[in-house]
Amino acid sequence: MDWSLLPKDNPVQSVRIRRMLMASVASAMVVALTGVGAWLNFVPYSTFWRLAAIVSMLVAGFYACFRSGLNLRLSDPSLTLPMMVAAGLTISFVQANAGEARDDLMLLYPVAFMFGVFHLARRALVVMALLFSAFYAVAMGASVWPYRMAADMRYEIFRVGFLAVVLVWFAYVGGNISALRQRLRRTNDELKIAFDRVEVLANHDGLTGAYGRRHLMALLKREGERAERGTALSICMMDIDHFKSINDTYGHGAGDEVIKYFCATIQSALRAVDLLGRYGGEEFVVGLSQAPGAPAVLVAERIRERVAQSTIPCLPAEKRITVSIGVAEHRAPDLIEHTIARADAALYQAKVAGRNRVVLAD
Repeated sequence: MDWSLLPKDNPVQSVRIRRMLMASVASAMVVALTGVGAWLNFVPYSTFWRLAAIVSMLVAGFYACFRSGLNLRLSDPSLTLPMMVAAGLTISFVQANAGEARDDLMLLYPVAFMFGVFHLARRALVVMALLFSAFYAVAMGASVWPYRMAADMRYEIFRVGFLAVVLVWFAYVGGNISALRQRLRRTNDELKIAFDRVEVLANHDGLTGAYGRRHLMALLKREGERAERGTALSICMMDIDHFKSINDTYGHGAGDEVIKYFCATIQSALRAVDLLGRYGGEEFVVGLSQAPGAPAVLVAERIRERVAQSTIPCLPAEKRITVSIGVAEHRAPDLIEHTIARADAALYQAKVAGRNRVVLAD
């Protein structure tokens, strides 16, 4: 069981708990200031002790809700509104029982209200502003009612209205801040999507979707490092036979379609752990992870047969394409470039021997 203060497996929940703990620190400061007021005889000691007990229970309750994950079942997992309501009620309790310090504690309402400025929409903030004003009105009424004959009720009503105007203004400004944050979040999401697309375009061939040459080499070098620890690796160099004649006879559009279909045929014969990249033009390189030379030849033969038996929609029915393949088993600590060069030499031997065949490098 994880007994740490913050969950280690849920970063979002950790941020929520940090916000709650920041609010708890602010609440502890209010308790401390109330204690100073009690020491100076401005606030009854009974109010101080009851406030300390209420704040302690609220902090423990909200922390338990976050730490147990109960907040995740609610529509607002951050519990911003419940925490603001709890803060407003707590301040109102202190306000109603603060004695001579009642007027000074009015400043705590804007402090608690600011907690929601960066997280709530304008409508919710206006509702909270009016609710805080109502809390203050009730607290004011409870504190001055026994002395209503001597109290200047017009002044007290003015204070309620003044607090309402200030909080509503905070709600308006906070609504603008919240809207800016939402636009910034959307912009960041759009930028992330754009960067992901750029990364895909940079790492993949635009025509076939296979890895581009640069990214393929980086992945093969990583596989070569694994091979140095005893994992088998083979490289297959593939080239479509007489591809130039396809472009010359049927056009470059048909040539592109042939390359796309050829790449899809290769991919259908590979495992998820294998690597496929376009090396250039009609040449493709396949990295067969955990495959020594003999099994790699079997995979290459399977690819060759599928290509030879395939009918390509953009070509006449009688027109088939074939592929020549050179296979080389990686020998650590050779560089991966050396293995590719050996596979390329084996591909050349397959071309010389009549094409449409697989040759294993020595």
